[in-house]
Amino acid sequence: MANLSSTAANVRRGANSTPRRGVAGATIAPCDVIYLDPGDQTLKLADANSGAAGDAIRKFRGIAVNGASSGQDVDYVSADDDFTPGATLVPGTPYFMSSTPGKLCELADLAAGATVTFVGIAKSTTKLRVAPAAGGEVPA
Repeated sequence: MANLSSTAANVRRGANSTPRRGVAGATIAPCDVIYLDPGDQTLKLADANSGAAGDAIRKFRGIAVNGASSGQDVDYVSADDDFTPGATLVPGTPYFMSSTPGKLCELADLAAGATVTFVGIAKSTTKLRVAPAAGGEVPA
């Protein structure tokens, strides 16, 4: 499976996005896809194999902007018209939550049986419009 390979130093939120903050419940890298664990209210790595159908969408919270270890603050965006993932994108291509925890991939690269969770679409080779599927668990 070909996940996006992100360069941490190049990950940036768009100027018009609203940054969010939470506490990491695992080691999180910039550009990792995260969810809120309802048990301990911490942010953890989301993946397309996270349980029953629809569970991955319910758990999607956003994409990390910075790295953090468990117990540290992590900033993230849940929607962003101009997100820079620090990876080379294919313009016009949709990206999804990967079967690999925390990662993004193209639809063809999802593992068989994975829950399909749309995260965003590439605006250019460097910009991703983060716009999760309706019904996802995103902050109010």
